[in-house]
Amino acid sequence: MIFRLLTTFAILFALFTDVLRARAVETEKLAPALAVKLASGDEKEVDQALQTIRSLIESEPGQAASYLRETWTKPLLEAGRYDTVAELTQAAICASPAELSTVVMLQTTRVNALLKSGRAEEALANAKSLFNVTSSDGTEKALALIAECLSAARPKDSAIVLRLRDQQMAGSTTRPATGPSVPNIVREIKVDAKPYEPAIARFDAGRYLIQTNERGSLSAEANLLLLADRVVEAKALMIRMREITTDDQRYIADENVARAIKAEDGTIGRSNSWLLNPPQDAPLKNQ
Repeated sequence: MIFRLLTTFAILFALFTDVLRARAVETEKLAPALAVKLASGDEKEVDQALQTIRSLIESEPGQAASYLRETWTKPLLEAGRYDTVAELTQAAICASPAELSTVVMLQTTRVNALLKSGRAEEALANAKSLFNVTSSDGTEKALALIAECLSAARPKDSAIVLRLRDQQMAGSTTRPATGPSVPNIVREIKVDAKPYEPAIARFDAGRYLIQTNERGSLSAEANLLLLADRVVEAKALMIRMREITTDDQRYIADENVARAIKAEDGTIGRSNSWLLNPPQDAPLKNQ
């Protein structure tokens, strides 16, 4: 009986894998054709392509996010469809939040699209989300984008970018990871969490749960929480990930906790301290 059940499960799993592989091949063939339609300038063709892309974001989120990043945003930006790019990038991030490099690239594209669309306040909020979620290596670029957004959103405050620079220089001094954070412009930027809340809620319902890879599921949810500026919750998940991480993946777990500390502070001093000297026997307690 057990053997029959295992055999049936193996057959079903193989069929499911074949279906996924077939869908991936179909999307791969479709991607260039959609890019051509987006660049055509024909409103009907563009609308049809956009409808297909929105459907793919729902049905094949990982692939759709990748093609949006690599192929589909370029013709849309060249056509000045900035609001459409802002909409699609956020939808793709919420549908496929696990791959950090794709999340960062799409969020960067979203911020730039919002800036070009004249939506400076939204761009600023999304630039903070980018700062929160990006890795240590991407922090400098995220801060440069925040500075650009501040200039656009606060045109009457000519000194605000200088204050940002001075605060970041002061905040970059390595300090104990368990020490207090310091008030600064980045921390004060408000983020609208509502667009991310449905995606975060679906984790609780098992929509994104990766049963064979708990770290992958936790990482995806933590990325969404950082984007939504729900930093305390994100940090708790990062710490949980560190607890279940094997030694050969510990550096990734340490970087994840550092991301949460950076988002918590709005500066890199304490996160750098964590990376330089993470505790070996126990995770950092949630502050």
